[in-house]
Amino acid sequence: MAWAGLLAERLDAASDAAAAADDARREDGTDAATRGALTHAALLELPEGLDAMLLACFREAFAEPGSWARARPVVAAVVAAREPLPVELAAGALRLKPRDLQRATRALARLFPVARGRFVARHAAVVDFLTWPEGRHDFTLDADAVAAADARLADYAATLLGPLLDEGEVLRGGRDAIEAEDDLVRYALRHFAAHARRARRAAPEDVARGERVLGSLRFLCASAKHGRVPALVRELAALADHGWDSAALREVKRWLLCANQPVSWDVPTKL
Repeated sequence: MAWAGLLAERLDAASDAAAAADDARREDGTDAATRGALTHAALLELPEGLDAMLLACFREAFAEPGSWARARPVVAAVVAAREPLPVELAAGALRLKPRDLQRATRALARLFPVARGRFVARHAAVVDFLTWPEGRHDFTLDADAVAAADARLADYAATLLGPLLDEGEVLRGGRDAIEAEDDLVRYALRHFAAHARRARRAAPEDVARGERVLGSLRFLCASAKHGRVPALVRELAALADHGWDSAALREVKRWLLCANQPVSWDVPTKL
């Protein structure tokens, strides 16, 4: 990766600068420790390679016994999220008590800080470090852990959307779409289908819940309003491959494909 090469170049430059500074301090008799300067020897003790550096960061962040076990479900949810995950949504999906959420947020501050109410990864490399199948370590999140987080996010998204799917409910402004003004509802609208697919569950109750959400006119209108129809069609095709192959969902997919076609108002001159 280009950024990895740049990091190596900067570390080499820092090492050369620290060595030169050590030489200069030895010549004038200055004690580097009393000045708080980084010595060449200290620089050489840094972990070698990005994975080693991230491993050191995680070990420092979760040095307290049991802290990783408590934070692991939150980290898995942040990794499974399709966009920066709202903290409130993580708390609801994982049923976290305020104290547990606060402790997890504090432990993750250096790696997944909270910005504007959402968990944000410092860099994509952090997610790769956690999920890379060939680099197992104490903080590895395997596919089952991520799928379990997807299942919890899908369940909570369905819970958020459930009360808004009823056709008899008064619609704001007379429109047939769910109003996605709430940050959590907006996330649920965008990503329920993706989390349901990645959860790898196809029990009858899961498919039935998916039919209710994905087959709701209000959900479909909201998806069209926010430009989500192409993505939803792809998710429905993928869900069918994962066991969600029901007549109702096939009909939803057909309706979406028809609704997404451009409409021509040209009047034919000949019949």
